[in-house]
Amino acid sequence: LNAMYEEMMEWSQRKQCRFEDAGDDQAIHNYLYYSGKLNHLDPKVYRPREGIVNTVGVIGTKIMKSHWATHRGQNSDKKQNDNKKTSPNDIPLAGATHKKGSKRGSWIGPEYDFTDENGYFVNWDGSKSPVIHQYDRWGRVYSAWLADQEGVLWD
Repeated sequence: LNAMYEEMMEWSQRKQCRFEDAGDDQAIHNYLYYSGKLNHLDPKVYRPREGIVNTVGVIGTKIMKSHWATHRGQNSDKKQNDNKKTSPNDIPLAGATHKKGSKRGSWIGPEYDFTDENGYFVNWDGSKSPVIHQYDRWGRVYSAWLADQEGVLWD
């Protein structure tokens, strides 16, 4: 952790080391790993969806931006039964089978190949991913599903 902190402090002082987009932290992780500065920790590198942590942020952001672009304006002026305007954040992703209030069904369709039939992120071997990093990038479509999992995922 100290190595990461020290490197971040150094990079933050040098303009050529900063990115306009997100990703500085990953760049620093990569630098520390490939420069050998973490060798004393015997680090392991896993390909996406093969390790303990499944990082879903980048792909989630890309899919949600596409979803937003596809549905922007489609329902924004229409009102639902409760007189709230809808937004692309409230429109389910293609193939979603989850219904609000249900503990069953997936918040995203099988064509995306990220989850099992009940909406749990899975690794390439089909096992449930133990830890999901950056799940917030999937927005309200995921948050609504997650809220309905109380009593299943936690008490």
